[in-house]
Amino acid sequence: MFSDLFTYDASTKIFFDTLFISIPEVFFWVLFTLILVGEFEYWSESECKRLINKFDYVRVFLPTVVVAFIINISYYFGLSWYLVQFISIVSFYIILVVTNDVFDDASALKWMSRTFLFMILGFIINKILNFLVFSFIMHISKITIEQINRDFLLGFGISLPIRVIQYILLLYFVTKKRTLLKGQWLKHILSSPLLSAIYYVIVLFNVLFLKVIYEAITNYYVLEEMSKNSVFILLIAIILSPVINIVGFMIGCYYVKNKEIEVKNIEAEKLNNLSENIRLYIKNGNYDNILWKLNGVRIEVENIAKGIYDRDKL
Repeated sequence: MFSDLFTYDASTKIFFDTLFISIPEVFFWVLFTLILVGEFEYWSESECKRLINKFDYVRVFLPTVVVAFIINISYYFGLSWYLVQFISIVSFYIILVVTNDVFDDASALKWMSRTFLFMILGFIINKILNFLVFSFIMHISKITIEQINRDFLLGFGISLPIRVIQYILLLYFVTKKRTLLKGQWLKHILSSPLLSAIYYVIVLFNVLFLKVIYEAITNYYVLEEMSKNSVFILLIAIILSPVINIVGFMIGCYYVKNKEIEVKNIEAEKLNNLSENIRLYIKNGNYDNILWKLNGVRIEVENIAKGIYDRDKL
C-alpha cells in the first residue's frame, strides 16, 4: 500500500483532493480557531492593510497544508473515518500550539485551553455542514459516498456549498473587526422599513423556492430523465441559490451603509481639523490666519453640505 502512494494515479488524487478540497476546509478551520482565540485583534487597527501578514504565514499555512495532507493520506491508506478525525484533531492542535509559540507566556495554559475549545467548535461546524450537504445531495441524486470518494469532481462540487457558507462566516468576522459597522449585517436593514420589507420578501421567496423545488423533485420525478452529473450540478445550484441571494443582499446593504458612514466620518474629521486650527490661531493671537481659516471653513461647510444634498437626491 505504501509503495502505491508514489504511483501517478494515487499521488495525483491525493494532490488534487488536498489542494482543492481539504486545504480550503482546513484553512477555514485554522482561521476560525485563531480569530476566536484573539490572534487577529490587530485587524481593527487602522495601520493594518492585510488580513494575513508575513508573520502569520507559518501559523496559518503550515497547519493548513500539513493537516490537509495527513487527512488525505490517511484516507488513502484505508483508515476508518473516526481514526482520521482523531488524527486530524491531534495533529491540528499540536501544530497550532507549536507555531504560535505560547510556551514562554504566563497565560499559555489559558490560551491552549481556549484554543482547544474553539478548535473543537470549528471541527463540529465543519462536520455539521458536511453532513447536511452530503446527506441532501446523496439522498436526492442517489450518488453514493464511494462514488464521491473515487471521483475528484464530485467531491469538489459537493464541497462548494460548504465552502461558501464557511467563508461567509469568516467574512462576518472580518467585517466585525475591520469596518465601522462592526459586523452588524442586519441592524441597519431592520432599522429601515424599505430594506426590511425587501429582506423579508427575499427570504420568503427563497423558502418558497426551496419548497417548490423539493416537492417537484420528490413527487414528480423530474430528475429521472437527467443524468447523475446533471442532477448533481442542479442540486449544488439549488443549495447555493438561497445562500447567495440572502447573504448577497445583506452584504450589499452593509457595504453601502458602511461607505456612507466612512464619508461622513471623513467630513466630520475635516471640520474638527478646521476647528482645532482656529482654536490654535486664537490662542496664539494670529488673527490674520483666523480670517483666512474662517473663509476655508465656509468653503468646506458648503462643500460638505452640497455633498450631503447631492447624495440625498440620489
